[in-house]
Amino acid sequence: MRQNKKFQISVVIAGVLPVITFLLTGCGGSAGHGDSIFIEPRSVTLSPGQIQIFSGGAIELPGQPYAWRLTEGDRAGSFTDIPDAQASLSRPTAVTYTAPVIRGIYHLRVSVNQDSPSDLTAEATIQVR
Repeated sequence: MRQNKKFQISVVIAGVLPVITFLLTGCGGSAGHGDSIFIEPRSVTLSPGQIQIFSGGAIELPGQPYAWRLTEGDRAGSFTDIPDAQASLSRPTAVTYTAPVIRGIYHLRVSVNQDSPSDLTAEATIQVR
């Protein structure tokens, strides 16, 4: 029984460490000044019409507006802002994404603003099958 608890603790620690590392370092592109932007999840597989919540933002760029877009345009599905996530621009933002009925690989991007360079953009890959 005692060995089981040790295993459970190590599994919990193994699951928590990547999250802590992610929160401390961010992911996505880097502006070269320690600024970073992230999107989570980075990759997901969905069924046609399935819904997924994505979050993203700039950890070290508080107060910046975020812009979300689907690289492939309207055929890549749709998304809507989650209002509570927009309440404070210093926090990450979130959207509810709905997968299209057409199977394929699509990309959802979050940028610090619509005109930001690619290094201030994070991208998630969405596979619909």
